[in-house]
Amino acid sequence: MTLEISRCTYGYRRGVHVLDELSLTFGRGCTVLLGPNGAGKSTLLGVAATAIEPDSGRVSLRGWSPTPPRPARSTGVGSAGCRSR
Repeated sequence: MTLEISRCTYGYRRGVHVLDELSLTFGRGCTVLLGPNGAGKSTLLGVAATAIEPDSGRVSLRGWSPTPPRPARSTGVGSAGCRSR
């Protein structure tokens, strides 16, 4: 099985990218991720597992992308209502 991460960008805060246009391909076998704290290892695994949606880019397994391209982010303000008794 081939897992492909194409041009993925993800950041927790504006202007600070943990992943910046990252492209990787994982083939069969074992892969080891090594790096210091804050390097993006857990974020990369979250993106690869589709638990975290990247700000841009694509994750695919055998050429199939499990999540469709998302629409542009909404800038509107939402509200939740509650019932009065």
